Amino acid sequence: MNVKQAFRFAPTDHEHIDRLLGWADLPVRANVLDLGAGNVSIAAHMKTRRPDLSFCLVDKDPRALDGAGVEFRKHCADICSVPEPDNTFDAVICCYAMGYAPLADFFREVARLARRAAPVFIVDLVPLAEINGSQSLFGYAIHDRASVELQAASAGLNLDFYMEPKDDRSWGEAQFPGYFNIFFGDVRPAIWRFTLP
Repeated sequence: MNVKQAFRFAPTDHEHIDRLLGWADLPVRANVLDLGAGNVSIAAHMKTRRPDLSFCLVDKDPRALDGAGVEFRKHCADICSVPEPDNTFDAVICCYAMGYAPLADFFREVARLARRAAPVFIVDLVPLAEINGSQSLFGYAIHDRASVELQAASAGLNLDFYMEPKDDRSWGEAQFPGYFNIFFGDVRPAIWRFTLP
């Protein structure tokens, strides 16, 4: 299963996932919540590279979860209303799904579900131009860095680091020929890692 994302931070899917795993620094044998799991390719590749991890996948689209193997727990649910008890997960990841939810609700749910010291690893987009607040990309909210970090802090998360990984856009242009700049010309990839103290 190929990783279908507009931005890739290494030449191959495996190297891209290895970079994400390095930045996420997920604990050994972590129970990981994947919010907005989409076609489950991120979790599937991470599981291949880190067999010690277990995943619970959440996506609103039941068809998205159809490709998940039996080794994954899954919920067809809103990412702000996950049917799991408080303090369940050793780590939370969210790749390009945060913009589907109000930021305050998203981070409140993350803080509810994560155990103490759990890393919260988010890969998303920020506007190319400096703005305050957010802009919409075909119904997906693109938030500026300050807004994301303010809402995370309001939910009790501490920022470990923020980065904007380099991508020459050639991967995305090959995935979306003729449309990449229409969809992604005004945004750039961003990564946050927070911790619940």
